[in-house]
Amino acid sequence: MKSSLFESIDEDIIYKEKNENDYNMILTKWASHFLELKQKGLIPLFITGAGVSMDVETNKGEKIPNIYGIINLLKKYYQQAKSNIDEVNELFQTLNELEKKDKKDRSTVARLLTAFQETKSLEDIWKVFNDKLVDIIIDTKRSPFHEDLANIHRNYDAVTLTLNFDGLLIREFEYHGKNPDEKAFSLPTKAECENFFLRHKNEVPLTEYLEIQVRGDIFYVKCDSDGFCPQKGQQHSLWAFIASYPPAKSKDKDSKPTADFLRKCHACGKPGKSFLAFPGSYDKEKSMREMLEIVWKHLSFRIGSVTVAGCSGEWDPLLIAFLGDLLTERDVPLLVIDKEPIKNDKSKYIIEELVNPKIHDAKSLGVEAKEFIKDLSDSLERQSESARFKPVYTLDPIDDHYWKEIFENKFPNIPIEKNEQSQFEIELISQLKEDKLQRFSQLGLKSYWLDIEKPDRNPKQHNRYQHSLGVMKIASYLYDAIDQKAKIDNPYERQFLRIAALMHDIGHLPFSHLIESVFNELNWKPSDYKERYSHEFQTEKRIDELFAKPQYKDPLTKIGYSVDDLKRLINGCFGVGYLDAIINSPIDSDKIDYIFRDTEYTGRNISLDSVQFLKDISNGLTITPEKHLSFSRIAAMAAAQLIEARQHLYKHLYLQPGIVILEGIVKLIIKTFFVHTIDLKHHPIIEKMNFDSDDYPDYPDLGEYKINYCIDKLTTLVGEIKSDEQYEKEIIDTMFKIIKDREIYLSKPFMKNLEIGYKLICDTKSNAGINNIENKMIHERIKCQKEKMSEIIRDVSFRFPGAAIMEAVSPPDFLSAAHSRKKRERSDGTNTISECIIVPKGDYHLWNPTHLSSQSMHDSSLNAKKDDIIFVFIYPLSGELDDSCFKQAINFFSKLLEKNSIGTANDRKDS
Repeated sequence: MKSSLFESIDEDIIYKEKNENDYNMILTKWASHFLELKQKGLIPLFITGAGVSMDVETNKGEKIPNIYGIINLLKKYYQQAKSNIDEVNELFQTLNELEKKDKKDRSTVARLLTAFQETKSLEDIWKVFNDKLVDIIIDTKRSPFHEDLANIHRNYDAVTLTLNFDGLLIREFEYHGKNPDEKAFSLPTKAECENFFLRHKNEVPLTEYLEIQVRGDIFYVKCDSDGFCPQKGQQHSLWAFIASYPPAKSKDKDSKPTADFLRKCHACGKPGKSFLAFPGSYDKEKSMREMLEIVWKHLSFRIGSVTVAGCSGEWDPLLIAFLGDLLTERDVPLLVIDKEPIKNDKSKYIIEELVNPKIHDAKSLGVEAKEFIKDLSDSLERQSESARFKPVYTLDPIDDHYWKEIFENKFPNIPIEKNEQSQFEIELISQLKEDKLQRFSQLGLKSYWLDIEKPDRNPKQHNRYQHSLGVMKIASYLYDAIDQKAKIDNPYERQFLRIAALMHDIGHLPFSHLIESVFNELNWKPSDYKERYSHEFQTEKRIDELFAKPQYKDPLTKIGYSVDDLKRLINGCFGVGYLDAIINSPIDSDKIDYIFRDTEYTGRNISLDSVQFLKDISNGLTITPEKHLSFSRIAAMAAAQLIEARQHLYKHLYLQPGIVILEGIVKLIIKTFFVHTIDLKHHPIIEKMNFDSDDYPDYPDLGEYKINYCIDKLTTLVGEIKSDEQYEKEIIDTMFKIIKDREIYLSKPFMKNLEIGYKLICDTKSNAGINNIENKMIHERIKCQKEKMSEIIRDVSFRFPGAAIMEAVSPPDFLSAAHSRKKRERSDGTNTISECIIVPKGDYHLWNPTHLSSQSMHDSSLNAKKDDIIFVFIYPLSGELDDSCFKQAINFFSKLLEKNSIGTANDRKDS
C-alpha cells in the first residue's frame, strides 16, 4: 500500500455514536478526496446493496423486502395456492433453518427461485408474486439516501454499481430530477454498457449520469408475445424504459410509472414476463462477470475511491474479488458503510476480506447509509477547492533541434504562449542536463555503427535529452488539438501533462533498452517488478528522489497533483484516458517523436511525412464523454499509418539482424563486467547471515541490490568521462579494459573471442560492416514461446561460453499497450485490457474521412494476431562458421530444440 488517507486512525471500524471525532475526521478526508478527484478528472465509485433500501417505505407502510423477505413472500403465495412439491418444500425448509441461524446459502436460494421460474405448474404463483413485488417497488416513497447520492452524481461525476432491483436511483434522476437537460442511464447488460462507454458527444450539451446494474437482485422482463414481435424472447431491465414514462419530465415529481408500463414490451406493447436475477444462479454470475469486464475495460482506471453501502458481500463473492483486485491494482481507498459491521461477534464478509487484513487503505463506518450520505453531502458543501498555482510563462524557447524548425515553419498559427515554458519546466529541463541525458544516445550504439551524419543533422543531437523535449512538444500539440474541439480549458492539466512528457525517460540509462535485457538475462529482478526489470523502475526511483525536494514537489502540488499521480501518468495508468493515451499508449507522443526522429537521424525511410502526419492526426482527434481519446476520420487513418511505420522500423532498424548481433556482443561485455566487478561482501544482509544458524532459513533475493549496485557503477563511469564523444562507446572501452585487467579469472578461449567481438563493435561503422556480419550468421525461424527459447540459449551459453552470440528476437505486438493496461488474470475472473483509445470499426486499411470512432482499439482490426515466431540469429565470435567450438554450440542448440520438441524452418545464410 503506497499511501493512506486514514494513516492517523488505528481502528478498522469506527462507530459514529462511540467515536464521533474519528468519524468526522474520516468524513472530512473523504469529502476532500472527492474534491481532489474532481479536479483531476477521476471519479468516486459507489456500490450499493439491499441495505440502502431496507428502510424505504411505500405509501401503504410496506417495506422493500430483502432476500429472505422475498422468499417469505413467495412462500406465502405458494401456501395460499396449496401447492405441494417435495423438492420445493425441502428448499423452503432448508432456507427457514438457515435464516434462524443467520447463515447464507446462495445455491439453495438459486435452486428455489429457479424452480419457480422454470416449473410450469408454479407459473401462476410466480406471476402473482411478481405483480406484488413490482407493486411494492413502484409504490415506494422517495429515498433520502438515493436523493443525496443522485446529487453527488451530478456534482462529482460519480458512478454507481447497484445490486438492487428497486431502481430507486434511476427513478430519482428520471422523475424526481430537477434539471431537464440531464439524462440518467441504468444499464443491465454488457452490450448496453459497452455502447454507453463508446458513445459520441451529443450535438446539444446534455449531462449524463450512469448506474450499472451488476446483475444483482434485479428484475428483467422478457417479451412473451403470442404473435410476431422483433423483441420476442429478448430481455430488458425493468427500468429500461422509465425515461419514456409520460409524466417523467412533468412538474408532478410524485408521479409514478405503473407496473404494466414497466413490464410491457415497447416493440409490440404487450406485457412481458418478469424474472428475478438472484445470487448463485448461473445467469447472474455469468452476467456479473461480463459487467465487471466492462468496468475493468472502460472505467477502472478512472476510479479514485470506492464507497460500499448496504452490502455485506456474503451473497456476492465475485464482487468482493473484483474489489480486492481493484484496490490492489489501482491503490484506491475503500470506505464500507454498515450500521452493524459486526454481527454475532464476527465482522461482515466484506470487512473480513478487504478491511481487517490491512492490505488495502480501507475503513468501515458504523452508521446508517442514509445518515452517512447526508453527512458526506454536507461536508462536500462546506469544503471548496483550494486555490491552485497558475503556471508562469517565460520567453525561453524549447531547444529541440528536430521539431523546433518544423513547428516554426509549418505551424505558424499556433499561439506563441503555447510554445513557451513555465519556470517549473525550465528547472526540470536543467535537471535533465544534470542527469546527463544529452550524453545518452537515443539509440545506444546503433548511431555509432550506422555512422550517418547529414549536413543539417548532427548525430550528437540524437539523444535522450532532445527526445524528452520533443515528446513534451508533441504531447502539447496533441493536447491543444483536443482542447480546440473539446474546450478542456485546464492549464493545470496541460502543465501536468507536459511535466510527465518531459520526465518520462529520466530513468533511462546508457545503451537505451539494452541494459534492461542485460539485467533480465542475468535474472536480476527488482522487488516491485517481479516479472522483469524495466527502465520504469529507475524512472520511478529517480522521480521519487527529485520530487522529494520542495523545489519540485511544491509546484506540482500547487497545480493539484501528487508525485504518485506523475508516476501513474508516465506508466499510462493515471486514469484520465486522453492523458494516458498521449503519454503511454499504442499511439503516444513518445512513439510519434522517436519514429520520426529515428528515421531522420539514421537515414531510414518511412512513407509518413512528419508535418502531414501532425496535421492529419489533429483532424478528428477528440475525447469521448468518458475521457477516452477518440480517433475519427483522417486522424484514425494517420494513427494506423503510424503503427505500421513503427512495425517497419522494428524490422529494418531496431531488430536488423546485424545490429542485433552487435548488441549481443555489447551485452556479453556488460554482463561479464557486472558479474566480475559486483561486490556483495559489504551488503547488510550478507553481513548478518550466519550460514550455520536458522536465523535466515530463506535467503533473500539480492536482485534489486545487484541492479542498484550496477546502476551506480554505470553512473560512476559516466561521471568519469570527460570527452564530448558518445558515452556508450567510452563506457564499453572502459568496461573492456577492466575485464582485460581481470582476464586471469576468465578462460583463454572466452577472452580471445571476447577480444574479437570487442574489435568488431569498435570497427563497424557503416551499413556495409553490418551487412558483412549478416553474411556470417545463421538464421533460425522457430515457432515457440520466447521464454522457452531464452532458456535454451542460456543453456548453450553456459556450456560454450563465448563460442557464439545467440540472440532471439520477435516483432513486437502491433499494438503496444502500457504494462499496467495489459491483459491479466484476476481473482474475479476478468482478464480484459483496459482501454484509453477509441477507433472506427472495420478493416483499418479501409478507413476513410467519413469513419467515426466507435470501437475500443484492442477490439479493432488494428489488434493483429501475432504468431509465436522467434527469429534466432547466431554469430561465431571467432568470425568463422567453421570454428570447432561454434559448431559444438550449434549442435548442442539443435539437440536442445529436439529434446523440447521444437521444430525449425531454416533460413540459413552460410558464407
